[in-house]
Amino acid sequence: MTTGSTPDDTRRGAASSGGTAAERMLIGGDWVDAQDGGTIDVENPARRGSVIATVPRGRAADIDRACAAAAAAFPGWRATPPQGRGHALLRIADLIEADAEAFARAISTETGNAIRT
Repeated sequence: MTTGSTPDDTRRGAASSGGTAAERMLIGGDWVDAQDGGTIDVENPARRGSVIATVPRGRAADIDRACAAAAAAFPGWRATPPQGRGHALLRIADLIEADAEAFARAISTETGNAIRT
């Protein structure tokens, strides 16, 4: 992934058997499953037993893969002038802000808390 670009938003896999989203991990600019295929069900604590998503169970091999990707990306980031880094971070902030409501709903559901308005 180059500075200022965003990875293809294919983090959602097929719906799991319960109809919940099967999420993926972002490693090296690609949305990937855990190397061993392991997953964890994320439950809504306000409704025990209600699975809201299935996420990859990252293990040592996945950490190694992520660390290798970060190490490979670092020279390019280091060579990027401060102004370019700032623009990249502002772009990330804009993307988060544009999806703020979706983030709020996801976090609220994950934690079992109400959204305050």
